Formats: sequence, structure tokens, C-alpha cells
Amino acid sequence: MNPDMPPDRVRRIRFKLGRISQSKLAQLLGMKSDRNIREWEKDKVDVPGPSALALRYLAQGTPDTLEALDLPRYVTSTVNDQTLVIRLERPRCIMRDGEIVMWIDKPDGFDIEEIKAEARLAARD
Repeated sequence: MNPDMPPDRVRRIRFKLGRISQSKLAQLLGMKSDRNIREWEKDKVDVPGPSALALRYLAQGTPDTLEALDLPRYVTSTVNDQTLVIRLERPRCIMRDGEIVMWIDKPDGFDIEEIKAEARLAARD
């Protein structure tokens, strides 16, 4: 078991995100099926590092509690041959292969195309 991401924590995060299904969580993480989510929650396999990072990020809560942290602007990883980019500052979001798959904060008032362009640059680094 991954001590940083035990099975019950994966379930709690899904519930905190609005009781989303295992399939929806898999989709947000760029997975083709929910098999990995089911296996993580049954403690059959460990949650790999990039997925654990994304889950911890989603579980952090409101952005106001995070502003004092010294975090990079973007974090990138490869999951199932797809590039996953997580924007860690407002408006927080998760992007897969250059497309936004989930907004954590409302993007009102921000230039979405600029955010996508920055994410593409971060994915290349």
C-alpha cells in the first residue's frame, strides 16, 4: 500500500469532489477505464506517484488556503502515454494533451487560451 495514498483516502477524495464515480475520476486523471481506480480502492495495486500527486492536489481544498505555499505554476507528468498538466495557481485546472479536462476554480476573468498556451509550454519543459 502507498502510505501517502491509502485506499480509503482515494474514496474520500472522490466523495469530496462531489461523490463522483470511479469512471469520472479515471477520466479526469486521463485513464481509459476505471480499472485502476477500482484496484486502488480495493488495495490491489499502489497509486503511482503522478496519480497520487494529482489526487493530493484535488484534495487540497480551496485556493485561498494555498496562496502562501511556494508551489510551481505547473506540474507535468505522463499517464497512459498522455501528458497531464496541473495548474497550481488560480484558476487551478487539469489539462490533458493541451485540453482542459477539469476546472478546480471558476475561470471567469482569465484568458483561457493563454492558460492553454502556458500549459503547452510547461508540457515541453
